[in-house]
Amino acid sequence: MYHFPIIEKRKDLKSLTKREKEILNLLATGLISKQIADRLYISINTVNTHRQRIIEKLDLTNTAEAVNYSMSGGLL
Repeated sequence: MYHFPIIEKRKDLKSLTKREKEILNLLATGLISKQIADRLYISINTVNTHRQRIIEKLDLTNTAEAVNYSMSGGLL
């Protein structure tokens, strides 16, 4: 099992909106964009926009890093 290195705090997790936190939580459970879109009654494009904004706000490079970062920061 791969362990991500400890990531220094980049940006505060509090900068995420309620919806971004909700989507990040669903991503952490292993759902894909289509499943999240169906569950939240939004489009896949909207889910992907939220994913991209999460990555940008936290100054990360991908969704896996965002999930790991939020878990280590106590959000998830």
